[in-house]
Amino acid sequence: MMELMPIQSSKLKIKSFFFRFTIVSVTLSFALLTFNLPPVQASTMSGDSYTIDQQDVQIQPYVREQQKPQEQTIKHFAQGDNFTVDTTTPDAFSFGMSTEHISFGTLQATNPVLRTLTLFLNSINSYQILTAEDHPLRKGTETIIPDTTCDNGSCSPITEALWTNTLTYGFGYRLNTMDPAYFKPFSDILQNHLLSTLASGPTANNHEFTVTYKANISGGQETGRYSNTVTYIATPDF
Repeated sequence: MMELMPIQSSKLKIKSFFFRFTIVSVTLSFALLTFNLPPVQASTMSGDSYTIDQQDVQIQPYVREQQKPQEQTIKHFAQGDNFTVDTTTPDAFSFGMSTEHISFGTLQATNPVLRTLTLFLNSINSYQILTAEDHPLRKGTETIIPDTTCDNGSCSPITEALWTNTLTYGFGYRLNTMDPAYFKPFSDILQNHLLSTLASGPTANNHEFTVTYKANISGGQETGRYSNTVTYIATPDF
């Protein structure tokens, strides 16, 4: 009988971030220039029936009334604890998830465990969702459950591959648009990997994405609590 491994992963903390888009109002100010012109001397003219004495004639400068700039109000259409998005188009973008914590419970050797997370997206413009993990599932700083390389060792954060063999160990995921038997590992920020694209498209009308996590361990996996953090970043194009 195969020994049960009391491997418990702590909860995967899933974070979402939004970029801030701000409409900037630029006001052009015009300064009025005042020219001090010297007085114009008038000549003395005389005739048989008139005499005009010399006088100083003052020419006053022309002053144009300054127009007040119009104030522009920035409309916020999406706000949260860690983001604010400004746009003149309400309800243009929204992003959320079904839970912020994933627990695998007690893992048993060669018995893969699957867990799911649902992402919710609405965007009237093109979008992309990026994702990465801060490090593999680990206990402390050295003992880890490695990221999967799939059955033939060929999957990567960019390329999915078949993962059905119960003797292939590790941690990975698949999106609902992928083949149910195919998985790939997350990009690893600790290894200076670039964030990988989870999904993208021209629009998303209240679309749902299902992310399925998979963890499988060997009989020699050290007991303890393993955890990591997976981040999802949704970016709209305005």
